[in-house]
Amino acid sequence: MVKKIDGEVKKVLLDLQRTEITEYEIYSRLAEKIKDPKNKKLLKHIAKDEMDHYRFWKKYTKQDVKPKKLMIWKHVLLRKVFGIVFSLKLMGQQE
Repeated sequence: MVKKIDGEVKKVLLDLQRTEITEYEIYSRLAEKIKDPKNKKLLKHIAKDEMDHYRFWKKYTKQDVKPKKLMIWKHVLLRKVFGIVFSLKLMGQQE
């Protein structure tokens, strides 16, 4: 049974949830552009993990949240300009 959470905690959890759905979208979109099957599979697996994390937080917040579209756009653009490795390394530094 999930207890009711207060406003400050819920705000933090919603932010964590938004980060997870955003990262899910980024990894999913990056996976679409990868030709190597092994790397595509890996990115899809990471995306699935991010969705699992999103659903975990949703159990507590009882809300859906939208991803940060600007962050998604930024990483897709970075992949186009600098390549997948640069975009992924930048994501790792933001965590």
